[in-house]
Amino acid sequence: MKNKIPLTLLCVCLLTGCTPIRYSKLTGNNVSSYQGTWPLGTGTMVESRYAVPVYRGWPEKPYRVLGSISFPDPNKNWVQDEGIISVAASEAKKQNADAIVIRTGAETGVSAIAGLDNASLVGYSYQTTALAIRWVSTDEIKEWNDQVEALIQRLAFRQRLYPSAPIHPVAELVIKSLGYDPNSNNLFNSFSERMGKLVSDKPDDLTGEWIFKATDSRSTALSESGDHILIGLAMISCDGQSITIVSSAGVEMNFSGTISKGGVRGNIGIDQISTKCEGVATDDKISINFQSLTPDGTVRGNVILQRLLLKPQ
Repeated sequence: MKNKIPLTLLCVCLLTGCTPIRYSKLTGNNVSSYQGTWPLGTGTMVESRYAVPVYRGWPEKPYRVLGSISFPDPNKNWVQDEGIISVAASEAKKQNADAIVIRTGAETGVSAIAGLDNASLVGYSYQTTALAIRWVSTDEIKEWNDQVEALIQRLAFRQRLYPSAPIHPVAELVIKSLGYDPNSNNLFNSFSERMGKLVSDKPDDLTGEWIFKATDSRSTALSESGDHILIGLAMISCDGQSITIVSSAGVEMNFSGTISKGGVRGNIGIDQISTKCEGVATDDKISINFQSLTPDGTVRGNVILQRLLLKPQ
């Protein structure tokens, strides 16, 4: 009796020349949309007829990225092919994934497309890949929130903060900027040191160190990249109405402009973008928005800078 070749495998072999798919495991601490910088969507198309659900955009609930599935040949355009997507979904299930996210861009997911600061996956521009993901459980989210709260409670200056101080969002950004590792013996020392740099007892003076979260989205005639999230520290200097912002840790970012009556205007450079921008500033938060044309499309985004204010003694 002749051995029968499964229809799905036959289709994939015909279309790909029996080129094997490749699974690349993602390592490091920045692997979660909840504890790292992977973006969440507000709703997207999901196909449920495969071994695991197939998302055509970023999921709307917290997830952990396990790895990337691709073909070694970057020219294989399999985004519309059900046979190849079926094989990718089956491979993801084999890796204990709950779903896959189809992305078109560099395999660094995955860098320009998916938004990982220091992508550990290397690939080609415009390559279609599938990110294998696992849902983050409510227990994991509770564990994360409990650990953040425990770190905050140990801060010596906590009692001196104003009740309205954004300590929880700032603390979460600090932990993410450090590369969250719950098993690190030095986590609190690093956390405390970095948080200490972000406090000020001079609400009328913006000078000092701030933490920032930058989000940009790029679009071309062929694709929409989704949000690219970056976190870093920046030093602000003011001289009259002139204000300068220069990154001091994490992603490179710089701003030069003016501030008047709470309004900010100037030029910003971040993530290989250089453009005009404007925004608003308060004592403990600065929001800057930008939008610009690129050689192959558009880019838009914003930068949120925060610090913590202490009550006068």
